Amino acid sequence: MLLVSTLVLAGSAGAQKVDGVSSKSATVPVNLQLTPSDAFVRIRGWTLPAPALPLFLMGSWGGRGTVSGAGAVNIPQGQISSPADFVFKKDINGEEEDMIVTLSARGDWNGTVNPLNGDAVMDMPTTLRIRANHVRMVDIPWPGGWIYGNIDCTVPFEFNPMTTGTMDPPDPAPDPKPVTKGTSYSSKTGQFSVINNSMNVGGFNCTHPDIGGGKVADELNEAVNIPSPAGRMDSKFNMTFLEGGNIIRPKPAIKPAFTALQGAPLSAALNAKSSYAKAGVLRYLWDTNGDAKFDEITSRSDLSHAFSAPGTYPMGMRIVDKDGDVSNWTYRLVTVSTKAGSGVPRLAPLKIRPAKRKARPGSKVKFRVRVTNSGLATAPGVKVCFKAKKRMAKGKKCRKIGDLSPGLAKKLTFKVKVARKASGRKRVSLKFKATAGPGYTSSGKARIRIM
Repeated sequence: MLLVSTLVLAGSAGAQKVDGVSSKSATVPVNLQLTPSDAFVRIRGWTLPAPALPLFLMGSWGGRGTVSGAGAVNIPQGQISSPADFVFKKDINGEEEDMIVTLSARGDWNGTVNPLNGDAVMDMPTTLRIRANHVRMVDIPWPGGWIYGNIDCTVPFEFNPMTTGTMDPPDPAPDPKPVTKGTSYSSKTGQFSVINNSMNVGGFNCTHPDIGGGKVADELNEAVNIPSPAGRMDSKFNMTFLEGGNIIRPKPAIKPAFTALQGAPLSAALNAKSSYAKAGVLRYLWDTNGDAKFDEITSRSDLSHAFSAPGTYPMGMRIVDKDGDVSNWTYRLVTVSTKAGSGVPRLAPLKIRPAKRKARPGSKVKFRVRVTNSGLATAPGVKVCFKAKKRMAKGKKCRKIGDLSPGLAKKLTFKVKVARKASGRKRVSLKFKATAGPGYTSSGKARIRIM
């Protein structure tokens, strides 16, 4: 009996590959959305009411762009929507004012997504803008009243790189603990989370008020605790590739999968014919001990592997396709016993065409022999031989096929010369026999009628 279960081990992909795109350089439309739940931009020491820019209040944003067959993502700036404004109250010269906070794209969003292993990196240049209207600007009254003006200040955020991987900040503030790990891209949901905790942040630049803009910028910098060095700010964006119509969600163009059966005692029969590779499979790499390194390479989809003792073993497989791209590892736990199972080769009865021939002594005739492996494991070293009773026929007695994968068949042609001493006989009987390793055989018969 053999048990199979999924084993999660680390694996990596050697190249990016997006299914549904005609080539690596070609592009198709995508829609990349930022979802606000559990997303934030956080500056340590912010003295405003919230410790993080509350994206959950500002709403989702994103835009339509393209992804290439190599996984390159581009969302043009003009196609990126902005989230809703966030408003907080601040006392300015004795009056409570509405300070309006906006995030907006300052350039294209670019990045890469690897649907084979879930790695994604995004460059998302963004501008933080704070503005207020009709604000009391000075501390002394004029004859007609106070001087009022508008505030409009911006600071650039370089969200690059935003990564699904691990990032350790160079000089982290201890409280709150910075986010250090994103969430890998899932081609099933289209979702991933990218983080950055190592970016430098400059100071505000104010275009308004016309007079005193520098002082306003200084006050905002002090309130928001910028400029700040790397490690004093962290951010997390949750992204989703939507799909529908002609918009696709990046999916892997190589999907490794394999089954396992108990074969001969202490052996497993593995078969990866259920795998998918858009470019076609070049090689199957097999990891027979679970160390994420290949131990065997095959050009066919199946492998029989023997173990030294009964037990449960991790086994993995990855695919190299004809474009040279490499899939991630897929793993299974394989349990083998001392009893034979169904994962063994089986040679079906030979099909011989024609089964009957007419010939004169000394002449030659041809027989076509079809050998089929109807079992669930590779038949090793297959060969077919024939013999005639009392050596009434001659020819090359044996022909080699080699390994024969499950479900496959091979045809061989035998040229048989009727011996001259067969002139006194009515017929000559031939027996064909196929063998594969120890213990696997099949046979068939043919007959030559002597003229």
